[in-house]
Formats: sequence, C-alpha cells, structure tokens
Amino acid sequence: MTASLILIFALAASPEPTRSFQMGFTLWPYAATNEAVQDVYQRVQDHGDIVAHHLQGGIPWSEALTNGPYPPAVVNEIQGRRSAMRADQAIYLALNSLNMARDGLPPYWAEQDNLPLPQNWAEKTFDDPDVIQAFIHFSTYLIDQFQPSYFNYGTEISELMLNDPDGYADYLVFAEQVYAALKARYPNLPLMVSIALKHPQSSEAQTIQSLSQDLLPFVDIIGISSYPYAFYGLDQAGNPNSLPTGWLSQIKSISAQHPIAITETGWIAENLQIDTFGLNVASNPSFQNDYLEALFTESNRLNAEFLIWFCSVDFDTLWLNEMNSDPVGAIWRDTGLWDENRSARPGLILWDSWLGYSRRDYTIWIPHIATSWDTYLISNGIAGTTCFANIDLFGDQGQPLGTRSVELGFFSKTALNDLHPEAHSGKIKPAQDSTATRLVYVHPVEGGLAEFVLDGRSSKVIRFLYHDFSPEQVSLTWQGLALVNQGPETAEVQFSAFNTDGALLDVTSQAVASHQRVRFLLNDLFPNQTNIVLVVAESEHPLSGVAISGNGGSQLLFSQAE
Repeated sequence: MTASLILIFALAASPEPTRSFQMGFTLWPYAATNEAVQDVYQRVQDHGDIVAHHLQGGIPWSEALTNGPYPPAVVNEIQGRRSAMRADQAIYLALNSLNMARDGLPPYWAEQDNLPLPQNWAEKTFDDPDVIQAFIHFSTYLIDQFQPSYFNYGTEISELMLNDPDGYADYLVFAEQVYAALKARYPNLPLMVSIALKHPQSSEAQTIQSLSQDLLPFVDIIGISSYPYAFYGLDQAGNPNSLPTGWLSQIKSISAQHPIAITETGWIAENLQIDTFGLNVASNPSFQNDYLEALFTESNRLNAEFLIWFCSVDFDTLWLNEMNSDPVGAIWRDTGLWDENRSARPGLILWDSWLGYSRRDYTIWIPHIATSWDTYLISNGIAGTTCFANIDLFGDQGQPLGTRSVELGFFSKTALNDLHPEAHSGKIKPAQDSTATRLVYVHPVEGGLAEFVLDGRSSKVIRFLYHDFSPEQVSLTWQGLALVNQGPETAEVQFSAFNTDGALLDVTSQAVASHQRVRFLLNDLFPNQTNIVLVVAESEHPLSGVAISGNGGSQLLFSQAE
C-alpha cells in the first residue's frame, strides 16, 4: 500500500471534531443606543447556541422581600430581554449577589439600576433573613421568566473570599439557604457560583482553593471567570504562550468532582495601558486568536458545559461616553471578536469554526449502581492523555442527585458509590466516544467480581439473557435484573419470561418513573416459574438494563441487556 493511500485511509478514519460545550456571549452593548443593543442581540443569536443574561444592576430589595410586584423598569427590562431572543437558544442566567466591588450587597434596582441601597438595607449582611428571602424571591421570579438552563447565584464569589473573609462566612449561610430553596423548587436546574481564577501558583489561588471547600455542598457546577492577561501577573501577559501550566484546569484543585463551565472570559486584541493599575500589556488580534485556540482545546478536555465570551464587540464608544473612560472598564474594552468599527477579527473565524462542530451527544447509561457491592467505572483512553466526563446521578425513585465530574485517562478507576451514597443509576453525557468504559462490581466480603463493557445501547425492547446449565455444572443460586427508564415520563414496562424452547412462561408489568432504576430477583418477578433463560422488557420509553446472577457474593455474573 502506498503512503498516499495510507494517508487517505487515516484521514477517512479520523472522527469528526466535536465540542462538549455550548458557546455564547453576554449582551454587553458597544454603545448606549437602541441600534447598538439590537445589533448585539443579532450577533449573539447568529454566533452562539447559548446566551448569557448577566444581571449586574442590582436587586429590587424592598419589592422582592414581599415577593413583588416589581418596579415597571425591572419588568420591562426582563420582558425586553426575553422577547428579543430566539426561543430555541439556551440561556445561562446570572444574578449578582455581590456588588461590583465584590465586597457587599448588590445595589438597589427600581426606577433604574445601580441605585444606592435603601437606608434599611444598607447595613444588612449576607446572613440577614430579609436579604436571603428577598434574593430567593427575586431569583424565583427571574427563573420563571427566563426558564434558564443554568443559574449562577454567586458571580465571582472568590473575590469576596479575598476581600472580606468575615463577609464570606456570612455568605455561606446565605448560600446554604438559597441553594436549598431553589433546588427544592427547581430540582433539575443546575445551580452554580463562579470563581475568578488567578495564577495557579499564587497565594490568592491557594486561599480561594481553601475557602471554597465550605461552599461546594451548595453548588452543582463551578463556573470560571478567567482574564489571564490582566489578573495572572504574567510576564508578556498579552501573549497566550505565557500561560502557566494549569491556567484553566486549576479549577479541578477546588473540586475534582464538580462539572465546570466558562461563565465569562476574553482576551484583548489591542495594547492595554492603565496607569492606575500598573497594567501595560501588549497584545494583538493574533494573540487573541491563540488564546481562543487554547481556551477551546482545554475547555473541551475538561468537558465544560458551556463557554461565554463576555464582549462581542469592542465598546470604545460606551467607554468614552457613558462610562467616562473608567479605568476598570478599559480592562475589557478591546476584547471583542469584532473591533470598535464592527469589523471581524481573526478570532471570529475560529469561533465560528468551533461553533460548527457538533456537540457531543453520545450518552452512556449506567443502568445499575449496586448498593451492597462496590461499583467501579473503569476507563481506558489514549496513553498520555486525559479528559473529563460528567455523570448525572439518580436515586432509587429516579430523583436527580446532581452531576459529578470524573477524570478519564489511559487507565482510571472511579468508585461510583463514593460519588453519591444514594445513587442507583447514572448517565455519562456527553461521553467521550474515544474512551472505552466498563462497569465492575466487587462483593466487599466474599470477593466476587464481575464486569461488562458500557456501550450506550438502549431500546424500547431489551432482552435479559440467563444461563441454562444444570446445577451440577454451574452452582448459581439466584438470578435477577436491573433496569432503568431513560424516558422523561413514567413508563409502564412489560416483562415477559421465556424458557429454552422459546415458550412464553409468564407476563407481568411494573411502573417505572423517569430515570428510576428497578431491580428484581426472577423468582420474585415471576414467582411461579423456573428455568427462565430469557426476559424481554418492553416500554414506550428507551430502556437500559443489566442481567445479574450469582452464588451468594462469591460468584457474580453481569451482562448488559441486549
């Protein structure tokens, strides 16, 4: 075979590139005009599959405490945002629970935003019951209005850790009650806070890592705010080649098991000099493009849920006029993928290229996490590489137990029982289709071991196969099955048992809730039958399951239903 033919076959076999994350922008305008606002809305719709509604102007504290009604300006802003967007575009919603200095309560939002706090609110702290209740009420109102895919209630909470540790202690009380109230009302909505990353070897990063641990029980996803050219203290800060090892993956040192999302990021495409902050950073459109390449590659490896580029168009006009050349605003002024003249930069071509990649939608169901045996997920990837997968976990009634992130390497083992002690099933989505995964069960006392390959199979009709050997040949004492309903609604599952002649022995049915795993011994499911070698399960929803047999816990046989 010629070298050219080998190359052709290699290219033909190469999988199409995919991305784990949705891509989008905030709605930050480049000028304070209706035309500019509408132009940004159109760009955000044309160049993303998710949009960030980041509400930074405050909270209508007094009105929210009584659960409304809300000021007309607030209602009009929210309705205007919703009416201007595509109905099929996913929404990331962020409500600031900190002020812009990240050291206290957000301002008041009434006839306009960013008003001073009313006198009776100015001295309140995060753990004040009125603050907590008002925030819950307003969050509930916003979630009902926007119907978001994700909700961030703690934008850049890391800055409060650094600026006011005592205030952060009060914030933990706030976070616990806000999370509990919103999770009870919206069990399937991922709730999150975001961390503003620093240089991974800095003392600030170590402080954030330490103080974040108490907050982890109150988040489902950890968001990342990252502007390394300004906040990492790098030499040649405008050149992405100076990014340190772990510049993004350091988030896994805060929690290895929480999924991540890039809630805001950007890179300047022009030189930046702010004498007030001692910033003098040389950059250009090529460096911005290089950062995007690094960002996409690393976010994909980390299996990020979504990625938000903060500024779509440079906002020189807004900065010069309404922002009065604010030195803080200058940090982000020139991060657009379009410059101040609305001309596209090279980074937009790369952005749209990645936007054209299919999102990974390959899902692998974990049909049975044993509660009396140790259950492991074993992965076999490519030597020298690692990636991450997100696992949604479900309880005995199909209730969501949250999402966990696991690292998949050349050979890695994850104890699924340790991810959540009440997990009965799960799904890996989006799965890395280049990584093989197996489920392994180990009896903790008798040492029986069984395993099978997970391949993502599911069907509305699945078949559980059992042995037909005599007891003298195979001394198994029990047979059973575990099955999970993958559909969005409760399913009526019909079970039919057959013998070696193909004769139908018995039929029974079981209602199985969405995402619920059920398990049965065959002599309980079909109490009057013996010599069962095949059970067929049928439903109006996709099913996944595993056949289980054993001799106590010393001999275990597991195989995925076909």
